[in-house]
Amino acid sequence: MTKSVSRAVSPHHDEEPISVLRADQWSNNPEVRFENNVQELYAIEGENITVKCWAYGNPKAMVHWEASNVELTVPEDGGPRTDYRYPSLPSKIAVAFNDSLELTVRLVAFPSPLLNWYLLDTKLNFSMYVLGSSVNTTIYVPKVQKTYLGRYTLNAINNAGSHIININVVEKGKPDRPSVLNLLCGSTTAKIVWKVSFDGGERQKFQVHYWADDDNGAQMNKSKYLDDPGKGISLEYETKGLREKTVYFFQIIASNSLGSSTTTIQCNTTYEYIGLLKRYDEYEPAYRAWSEYHRLSVSS
Repeated sequence: MTKSVSRAVSPHHDEEPISVLRADQWSNNPEVRFENNVQELYAIEGENITVKCWAYGNPKAMVHWEASNVELTVPEDGGPRTDYRYPSLPSKIAVAFNDSLELTVRLVAFPSPLLNWYLLDTKLNFSMYVLGSSVNTTIYVPKVQKTYLGRYTLNAINNAGSHIININVVEKGKPDRPSVLNLLCGSTTAKIVWKVSFDGGERQKFQVHYWADDDNGAQMNKSKYLDDPGKGISLEYETKGLREKTVYFFQIIASNSLGSSTTTIQCNTTYEYIGLLKRYDEYEPAYRAWSEYHRLSVSS
């Protein structure tokens, strides 16, 4: 069955009109109507086709499909779920003010679910398209303003279950700070692994800076730029030739056209292998000392 509907932003929907049946409609024989009054349907061998019809009758008509040499599949009742045949929306999306925003979610459900979209606690207008057990629903904002930022929630429910999807829409900006997974320190080597975080809505790249604590940042080492492989995927950087029994600071910098974010951790090459996951603020005094030294050396 195919249908297209829309919902109002108002928290209270108008009541559905009541159909009044004539006396001769109280009881009638079953009637079958195919979509677009189709009489013949041509298909390519090996491909799937969908045949849609409506059955009318009072009492309710019992429907049974038959075909010669053809395997038929009639959808069974199933609760709403994400249709993984298509790319899913990320949980976080960045937009620029005055740009348009379109959120399309594809679900699988039978029978057709009741849908509601919300921005925080406000109901939203949306479009809906149903084809058999496939359900597409879209939110469209032609011109984004600050009031359109926030958590969008889709609620889908039918008699077989329910499904909730949350999408956080934010203003475009600098990337989120990289999340360090591990730091392995050898006597003269170090290997750092981090997880790629949200890019801020613009393509991001990564670079690793590191320096020894005892030289106050005089010798700054920088890696080549690393491309973004995608949110949630890990990246790693390995370096050799470090001094033994020395404390090093490693800084991962995620940057895009709108700014940069950094994560700084410590590596101690005193021992054979030590995994240290230290937050930047634990070493803020040392980093500030290096920053001041670096600033003065550049400006002088």
